[in-house]
Amino acid sequence: MKITTIGLGLAKRVFQAHGVDETGRTVLVKTLHRTQMLPLFAKLPPCLIGIEACATAHHWARMLSATGHEGRLMPPSSVEGSVTRGKGDALGAEAICAAVQRPSMRFVPRFVPRFVPVKTVEQQAILMAHRTRSLLVRQRRMAAKALRADLAELGMVANPGIANLAKLPPCLIGIEACADPDGLPDDARHALEIPIRRLGELAQEIGALDRDLQAGRAGNEGEPEARGDPWGRRDHGHGDCCLRRLRVAGATAVMRHAKDKTTRLADRVRTPLAAKPFRRARIAWGLLTTGESYRPEAPAA
Repeated sequence: MKITTIGLGLAKRVFQAHGVDETGRTVLVKTLHRTQMLPLFAKLPPCLIGIEACATAHHWARMLSATGHEGRLMPPSSVEGSVTRGKGDALGAEAICAAVQRPSMRFVPRFVPRFVPVKTVEQQAILMAHRTRSLLVRQRRMAAKALRADLAELGMVANPGIANLAKLPPCLIGIEACADPDGLPDDARHALEIPIRRLGELAQEIGALDRDLQAGRAGNEGEPEARGDPWGRRDHGHGDCCLRRLRVAGATAVMRHAKDKTTRLADRVRTPLAAKPFRRARIAWGLLTTGESYRPEAPAA
């Protein structure tokens, strides 16, 4: 009995492994506790291990590769076509094992690679910083909306912009809009102080993350990110939606403001926009991942 391929279903504590030999015969069906994972795979001869891309998949792919195996990550869309019956951990591991052996994945969407590149610890650290920043931005937006709503309930209107809300000292809330701001009930004043203070804290935390990301950008030109993050895990099981959103938002902002600018960057942006549609993010991503050249569509007859 020699195991050549294993499908591994990941979880927090209990994992499921399904192994086959070179003839495709099932020779291993085993439920593993987290502490049993590395000892078991360290005893097995080197084999191909298929893993469905998920939150901890990159970690386990690195750990198993360190023991001499070849860990390959696949987007969930690549595994779904191999599920033949029902649901369950054992059936899921069997489907993963079948998917990693298939020579082609005709059902995988265009530009989505069959296998997901395994991220390094450094790449995952950068993604964590981006996701944390995105979380803080959402919290800042929520606090700002709640503060504006509370101020409106008291007949007060703050200047537009989150930055102006964060600058409001509690003792000056609505001083221009309210005839007697000192007449606010203590409960209302204390309730308003909390989101104002939180807005200032969030602004400082977001600024610190921005500086860290900007400082680390010099040594990371984005090629590994481009080839490893076509779309978010929510769509095809790999990549990072936060980075995709930042790329699209940044490019859109530059193109939108280039129409009214006379800078060198604006001139460089306007030139391709004159010949191509405004948004070609998906085409650009396809060119990055496949290495092909852009082929414009032939004009309609």
